[in-house]
Amino acid sequence: MNNLEGHLAQLMDGKSADVTAVRIILGPTELVIVEAVAGERLDGWPLKDLRVEVLPDGRAVEVRHPGWPDAMLMSMGDGLTEALRGAGVRVHGLPRGGHLRNLLIANALGVIVLVAGGYLALPYIAGALAKHVPMTLEKSMGDQIDLLLDGSYCESASGQQALLALQRRIEGPAAPPRELRILNMAVPNAFTFPGGRIVMTKGLMSEAESADELAGILAHEIQHVKQRHIMTHVIRGTILSAAWAATAGDFTGIMVIDPTTAFQIANLRFSRADEESADRGAVAMLDAVTISRDGMVKFFDRLKEKSDVVPQWLSTHPSSARRARELAGPGPVTTGKGEPVLSPAHWNDLKKACDSTPDDNRSLRQILFGR
Repeated sequence: MNNLEGHLAQLMDGKSADVTAVRIILGPTELVIVEAVAGERLDGWPLKDLRVEVLPDGRAVEVRHPGWPDAMLMSMGDGLTEALRGAGVRVHGLPRGGHLRNLLIANALGVIVLVAGGYLALPYIAGALAKHVPMTLEKSMGDQIDLLLDGSYCESASGQQALLALQRRIEGPAAPPRELRILNMAVPNAFTFPGGRIVMTKGLMSEAESADELAGILAHEIQHVKQRHIMTHVIRGTILSAAWAATAGDFTGIMVIDPTTAFQIANLRFSRADEESADRGAVAMLDAVTISRDGMVKFFDRLKEKSDVVPQWLSTHPSSARRARELAGPGPVTTGKGEPVLSPAHWNDLKKACDSTPDDNRSLRQILFGR
């Protein structure tokens, strides 16, 4: 082994939002990828045709190979580029001189094409770009939002464990780790933030009458994460002004989060196509683990009946009679025998997760702006 043994990196398969922590080992003819903790070999990329690029921040290194066109390795450590150069691998950096001029011209033409393509083309372009935003950078956006919400979460260890138990019930025992939090806010709501964070409110916990209902909502939000809908919409909103940054691979301009930006992200209105895609994915997840999809339908129907003014979040979620029928399908799926969605103890912990936290009647805007 050599100086890259134990060098940490992140592997993205390009087909999902999942990120795998790995170690990179430089062999005589290939770049060996092993699982970071267990040490199990995951793959080996031949050094021949390896594509290595140093991103504009000067530290992040992106590694690709044409044999695995959708996959990408991202490393933030030092020493990787030098070792690869020593092995004869060409390392690309920021464009200079004529290359920069050509890229500027290509970028200008790209902006013209985007404008000419019109509004309808933006979702497809943004979706394609979103898949190439490293999850580490997207997570940094979520970290900034998390800091703005710090102090407004319900800090209940048992409630947190119950929420994670619900996620494992939906995604299985090998579920990827996800950051799930309960926000001390009375309005029933759920937010999906960049980097895979899912936040459910105290009001949502109070409103839910069964674990089946919460399972449906959480499955729907997990689908938004897996399909990278948040990043798609963030890029879509800035695609024209940030065309150069996106083309050059420098996404730092859209990574700075202030309270206004955080509020806008929290209140993103997903397209009908995104919502229907999340619906289908959620139903497939529930069916796979035999959780009744009826809970999701009942929750939205009941919440809509209780309020004369439908919340913005509810208005784009599966609440209409038509979508409820589509979710229900030809016949309800029953919960697996002997395997409840949550144990009574976990359900009780989840319902009481905010009991020890003083009531906070502020809106999300007031929380983010510190009012």
